[in-house]
Amino acid sequence: MADVQELRARRSRLRAQLEASGGTDAAYVADVQRAAVTAKEGADRWTDNIFVCRSYAEKKLSTDRSQFHEGLKQLGIKRPDALDYVE
Repeated sequence: MADVQELRARRSRLRAQLEASGGTDAAYVADVQRAAVTAKEGADRWTDNIFVCRSYAEKKLSTDRSQFHEGLKQLGIKRPDALDYVE
């Protein structure tokens, strides 16, 4: 989640820079668009990893989903029940 938050912060900084430049530099806009795609892919990859871990914990370790969510809350994910892919 720290990586996701870092990528979101970077995306926000890049958007602010884009607005400051007026969006006139085509190369800059292309870089920002590539960074956004990379950030989305990273967020989706972390979401996949969490879902795989949850599935493993439920099937192999007989862990209840609520127990798994409590563990995620201790790691800083405030609403693990709302965890989903980036649209």
